[in-house]
Parts: sequence; C-alpha cells; structure tokens
Amino acid sequence: MVSTRSRSDNDFFELKEAVGLPKDLRDELKNPLGEVVDENHLKDTLAEVEKIVSVGDQCSLSLFEMGIEPDIAIVDFRVKRGDVGEKRARIQKIGQSVINVKNPAGVITKELWEAVEKAYSADKKVRIEVQGEEDLATLPCVWLAPKNTAIVYGLPGIGLVVVLDRHKARKKVKDVLIKMK
Repeated sequence: MVSTRSRSDNDFFELKEAVGLPKDLRDELKNPLGEVVDENHLKDTLAEVEKIVSVGDQCSLSLFEMGIEPDIAIVDFRVKRGDVGEKRARIQKIGQSVINVKNPAGVITKELWEAVEKAYSADKKVRIEVQGEEDLATLPCVWLAPKNTAIVYGLPGIGLVVVLDRHKARKKVKDVLIKMK
C-alpha cells in the first residue's frame, strides 16, 4: 500500500547527512515506543495490519518462523553484539529482495533512511541488510510508516515491542530526531 502522508511531513526530516544519537538520549530510547507483546499473542496483535516491519535479527527470525513474513525486515546479522552464526542462512530466507546499506552504531545514515523509504514503496517483501548496526532503524521505520503498519522490534530485557499507534509513536520519534539533528 502506498503511503498517503503529505510530502511536507517527510521534508522536515529529510536527512542530508548522518545524525548521531547523543548519550543523553540513550535512556529515552529504552522506553518502548509501543506495546510490549508476548510472543504467544503476536499473531493476534498483527492480524489486522496491512504492513509488518521487523527491526532486528532475532525479532525478524522469530516472526518468520511463526509463519509471519515481514514486509520489511531490517537485520545486521548480529544479536546482542555477537554474530548470528547458523541463524544467518534462515534470516537470509526472509524477503524477496535485498537492499544493502552501511550504518554505523548510534547513527542513522541518509542511506538507511532512504532504504526504509524505498522498502515501504516496494511491491514485494524486502530485507534491508545493514553493515554496521540496525538498532536505530526503528526511528525512520516509525516516522515513514504508512497507515495500518506495525513495527516490531526487540527491547533487550523487556521483550518484543509492537508499534501500532503510529501517531503516538511519531510524536516520540519526532522529539528524538529533533534532538539528534
């Protein structure tokens, strides 16, 4: 589905260069942008959405192995700072096309932002493979999300977070993006 948001909405955050996460914002991002959902209730939670986006290797793989193939999966082949090992081959089965990007830790690059934008407009399922780190990819995923999109990501020590209320989440994301500029 093509997003119907106004172009001016995105122009405000059109990235001309990479933006970094200041240390004082790290604690702010430890709070979930959506609802923490038990894996057993994930299918029910996602049943009515048109697009599903997963951020993170374990999150993407968990969805895929439940029979839910995300429309967009963003991975870096690392879980808790370690290589995914034998899970790599299973993760590489997710998606029908691949976009490769470079994105250092603690940063959102223009390349990552544009890859998310391109993936949202694709007519097939996309896996974005990040060389570096995908942890902050949730921010452009929420900001650029069309209506009726669910963004699913893991929050260490808390669980899976599902962002369904895009307006509420976008307010939080906007605050963070402004501080990152």
